[in-house]
Amino acid sequence: MTNIVSANLDEFTPFTGNLSLGTERVDLQFKLRFAKSGEIEFQFEDLPHNDRTKFLLKERSNRTSKPLDFSLHATAEDGSSFATDCLTLHANLNWVGSRKLTLEGDCGEARIVRPQSATDLPHLVMKIRGFANLGLLFADCDLGHVTMNGERIEKNDDLNRINGFISLQATSMPDDLMVWRSHSEQLLDHIRKVMSLASATMLKAPIRFFVHDGKWEIHAMSQTQQQSASLRVVRHVEQEEIFSTAVRTFFKPAIAAKNIPFAIEWFTMDVTYNEMRLMSAMTALENLLNSNLSNADKHYSSAFKKITRETRQFVIECMARLAAGGSVPDPDTLSAKLNDLNRKPLIDKIYLLAKHWSVPIEDIDKEKISDAISARNAIVHRGEYYGNKEVSDGLTDLWDHAMLIRELVVRFILTSYGYVGPYCTFVGGFRDMKFPPR
Repeated sequence: MTNIVSANLDEFTPFTGNLSLGTERVDLQFKLRFAKSGEIEFQFEDLPHNDRTKFLLKERSNRTSKPLDFSLHATAEDGSSFATDCLTLHANLNWVGSRKLTLEGDCGEARIVRPQSATDLPHLVMKIRGFANLGLLFADCDLGHVTMNGERIEKNDDLNRINGFISLQATSMPDDLMVWRSHSEQLLDHIRKVMSLASATMLKAPIRFFVHDGKWEIHAMSQTQQQSASLRVVRHVEQEEIFSTAVRTFFKPAIAAKNIPFAIEWFTMDVTYNEMRLMSAMTALENLLNSNLSNADKHYSSAFKKITRETRQFVIECMARLAAGGSVPDPDTLSAKLNDLNRKPLIDKIYLLAKHWSVPIEDIDKEKISDAISARNAIVHRGEYYGNKEVSDGLTDLWDHAMLIRELVVRFILTSYGYVGPYCTFVGGFRDMKFPPR
């Protein structure tokens, strides 16, 4: 059997099929292969420009912000099939000799099915970019045997090259193959997200393989560029515990936390300025708080709306007298402002969720957390943190604010996973520590 973990699919394969947009279609021959990044590369034959093919030029007159989605379905001589309904097509007229249409295309998502020698047990593989690791990671679980590996990444390496994988091999034939596949895909995606947190960059997975019953299914998804890992949460040579945690928590989370993957997306977002480091970390933190605190936790009193109705008119009258001819908020605006008074401050919600989850933050100065929140607010409302010299004198360095909020996010997420093991902190300078830092 072909080793699907190491398969690179970098040789062009010829296909014959049809290209369509709505009810219009044309027969087409083309070749495709996978680039080292996992993106599909096409070589299309030129087509004559006539009434049957002129629909391929419709993208030129497309007035929407979304590109037209062409469909392409084809087969190869070896029995392989290709299908996509999200092909972005660029057609150009070539006036040399007879008029021809030269085609180029980018595929958002596609499925390829190839014949494969029969296998006893199903196998699922996710090919990933930008994963730095030393040695094979492995664990056994209810779905089978899980492995993950990557390569050491040097400073000048191409991060958009596929350099790693996550693999799941069933150890016995599942009772329901499709249920096993669905759960296995969710497991691999969960592992990818947890290991993205450890890497401090979102690991992209442009290709997924599924081998079963004499078929090799390839699911390809176009991805944005892989970004360099910066400020890793776990060193690439110490990922055994975080990997084991990733596998374990898919089946039995330590805390029934909500929206952790979305918080990881914000946390690992590519940033270039410290303002954005603080903003993305704070957004991840707010997402965790908003998703995992009840309405009762986030507000002072459920009776506040009644209080608002009773006091609104009185406040308007008082403000009108104080304004001395100035403008006064309309009742709806004032009601919204009064409702804000019922929302607990962000810092209170941080400590409330930390108490619920037993997150270790006792060693972090509460005043510094408050200062970091104020720094975020200054960026939101002024568009800058430091401002002029009078404003910036005596301000804490923005890097320190970003690292402190980032540390809070890390501690909340690692606690939600029940993680125990090595991690890196950047508060007060880089240090290797043991989590939880009691």
